[in-house]
Amino acid sequence: RARLFFVSMVVAVSASASPSPMKVKPGSIAKAARTGFFAGGEATHELSLIDATTSKAADGSESLAFFYGNDRGQPLRGLPGFFQIVLDRDGKRVAIDLAQVSRTAVDPAALRKKLKSSKLVSALDMTMDPTDSSTNITLSFKEPIELAVEASGEKSPSRIAITLKPLGGSKK
Repeated sequence: RARLFFVSMVVAVSASASPSPMKVKPGSIAKAARTGFFAGGEATHELSLIDATTSKAADGSESLAFFYGNDRGQPLRGLPGFFQIVLDRDGKRVAIDLAQVSRTAVDPAALRKKLKSSKLVSALDMTMDPTDSSTNITLSFKEPIELAVEASGEKSPSRIAITLKPLGGSKK
């Protein structure tokens, strides 16, 4: 019994020591991080993912934006749906959970094609979870990255954007 109590206490202390999510406020960019957990958007009705765009900057960073639509695929304005984004502690993988996104016009093959010229992204996995009504995207990287997350404001097209910056600022 003493051993079980000790193990339970270690698990409880470890769980309570996990970092709080960095909140992504509407219309702003969450501070770039080398590891961590980002959360933002608002819980709402069923949504769709209607587009994904990519861009590159002169400093070697790359951005990926996801645009939201309503349950019929029509573009939305304002706050994005609730999302969670986790960058692993090595900075080599990010998991994106788009809650309440049960339909998508962006399939894995189309997203892979958009990321084909990326100098940072090495692999992509995209799944739909019908139980949670969510879309989940995992990106793996060729080198460690720093991540910044932006959420749309109330008057702009509904989207989230992530900026991937290679550590050290290299332009590989």
